[in-house]
Amino acid sequence: MEIILKAINVLLYISQIWLMSYFVIVVIFVIADILNVRLTKIPAWNKPQEKNYSFAVIVPLHQNIDFLEPILDSLLKQQYRNLHFFVIADDCPVIDLPYQDERIHILYPPAALHSKIKSIQLALSNIDEQKFDAIAIFDADNLVHPEFFTVINSYFNKGYRAVQSNILPKNIDTTFARLDTINDQYYNFIDRLSPARLHLSAHIAGRGTVIDLKMYKSVSYTNFFGGFDKKLQCELAKKYVIGYAPDAKLYDEKVSDGNSMQKQRTRWINAYFRYFSEAWKIFLRGIGTGNFRLAFFGYNNMRPPLFIQFFAAFALFATSFFVLPAMLLPWTVVLTAYLLSFLYIVIFKNSLLSVRQSVKAVMQIPLFVSRQVRALLNIKKANKSFLQTNNYKAVFIDDIMQGNTAK
Repeated sequence: MEIILKAINVLLYISQIWLMSYFVIVVIFVIADILNVRLTKIPAWNKPQEKNYSFAVIVPLHQNIDFLEPILDSLLKQQYRNLHFFVIADDCPVIDLPYQDERIHILYPPAALHSKIKSIQLALSNIDEQKFDAIAIFDADNLVHPEFFTVINSYFNKGYRAVQSNILPKNIDTTFARLDTINDQYYNFIDRLSPARLHLSAHIAGRGTVIDLKMYKSVSYTNFFGGFDKKLQCELAKKYVIGYAPDAKLYDEKVSDGNSMQKQRTRWINAYFRYFSEAWKIFLRGIGTGNFRLAFFGYNNMRPPLFIQFFAAFALFATSFFVLPAMLLPWTVVLTAYLLSFLYIVIFKNSLLSVRQSVKAVMQIPLFVSRQVRALLNIKKANKSFLQTNNYKAVFIDDIMQGNTAK
């Protein structure tokens, strides 16, 4: 019996230290940001060259074509010209554009796909590997900054073969849109900006992601109801360092209401659990090969959604009162440092919202958490259907550039 109790104590220590480490990493990233820590030495894999890469841009549509004209307008206004655009009109009416361009290819699936992954696969079947170097994936409600592909091409010339762009909001006009914005900014800081500064792989977001064409084609999917970015980034990290381009700006519609947020989070939480084993395998592979970059990427991808982290942390903190009192002080110090770091990221590092808007959004985080809890309770739905988030802000890139979007 004593041996069993000791084993339980050891497991409790390990689980607490493991969970605590995710909070500590955020604190370390914030300290590095304040001290302006950067790795400036050019990595060995980086082989600079000069080339105008050819990009095939994929825009999956699903039933709604209202956003096609705005995103194509932003793509046609790109300063970089070596581009072709492949639109997959899944379960959509016939599209009649107000302009013509030989670079625009509209594909109509013979039967409804109801899957972003399948739509991308259909586009790939029409993309010639001899003509294109890489693909860029966008959502229909995205808008692309005019210099986007100029920046991306410079990253490919630096040796990157997978690059995630900087996702910015089209709208911040509702409570949930602002909550979605600070959520994006938080994860952008800890999963993309900070790792990239240390020459670690950034996480991808499933939109605004640019990938070597042959590399993407080598990825095999068995589930088609979402989470393709989770699977994709694990495969990419095995072979490449995933870059992050803060100057490649993509504008994305933020959810405007609680129901849309809940549907979105249901899909994302489901993807986290479904691809957890992929992250675990990458972590073990990194440990086994002595590859810190790979091990860290796997470790970071195993990190649970933040609201689950906090529930687990407070549960372990409460348990420590009775079982491991020695852990009370470390938890107190770590959580206090983390909360200060969190506020630093979402308020003082947030250039998208005013300080007043950021503070107000932080005070409304319980609304955000309640929707995530409901999403967790409904994650099985994401295994059975394509949970599309409704979009409403059909604005153009000129509106964004002139600052005429909803505030």
